[in-house]
Amino acid sequence: MTSQESVKRINVGTVFTIQVVLLAVALFGINHFDLQVGVASGPALVFVLSGLGLGTISYGVAFMIFRWAYAKSASLLEFTQRVRSTAAHLTLVAILAISAFAAIGEEMFFRGFLQKWLQQFTFDWLAVLVAAVLFAAMHGLSLIYFSISLGMGLLLGAAFALSESIALVIFWHFSYDVLSFLVLVRYPGLLNLSCDKENSANS
Repeated sequence: MTSQESVKRINVGTVFTIQVVLLAVALFGINHFDLQVGVASGPALVFVLSGLGLGTISYGVAFMIFRWAYAKSASLLEFTQRVRSTAAHLTLVAILAISAFAAIGEEMFFRGFLQKWLQQFTFDWLAVLVAAVLFAAMHGLSLIYFSISLGMGLLLGAAFALSESIALVIFWHFSYDVLSFLVLVRYPGLLNLSCDKENSANS
């Protein structure tokens, strides 16, 4: 890929700003509408460890879907390679930071605020669905990315509705994102992506 064909790199500052805005809106909405978030009974460590485990399992499923899809679609493989070029420069610290910002900001907004607020006016399953569709739209780089994000949004929404634990979905989201970035940036060969010189220099 030439420098002219490459797309802009992921900017950690921009990601941080977006997530801070989402978190600020979520906290305002939670406070303004007096929503109860994170009131699950039971040890917090159980929800944290459950979230980490579920994130690992769900990424494993997504990984297999991507491997299958890339074998069927050269254009999707090429598209993902371009997406990878935006993240190839990221260090482990940056990956952890972006994943943490995204997990906290997006889960507080889509589940802690939006889903909880919608549940006041409609059925729980419809609130989960609406929040999941909007969550997927935010991540809809392509049809398959949208589909996987929708599936994740539905799982996260259902888990939050059943457990009432924001910690569960935050750590689920965090571990999923960390694994996604690590494979995409450090081990692209697992997804049949090429490993460019830029990434090698940052390893």
